Amino acid sequence: MGVHLANRRAPGQGAGLLDVVERSGGRVVVGSCPLYLPIDRWGFRVLMTDSARVAYYAPNLVDVDVVLKDALGA
Repeated sequence: MGVHLANRRAPGQGAGLLDVVERSGGRVVVGSCPLYLPIDRWGFRVLMTDSARVAYYAPNLVDVDVVLKDALGA
């Protein structure tokens, strides 16, 4: 189970991919700082972000593993 945080817009928004992610138990959050979200209470173990700053700070501030990817998935 994981959460993807995007700074600008949710990737796959127009392709129906968000429904697939949410049906599988994931969440996509846009425009929010993960440090203010209850990621640990949601039970997530992995956080995917397109922000190098979040990728750097999150492992020490929130008990999750972090994957850094750009919004296009490259």
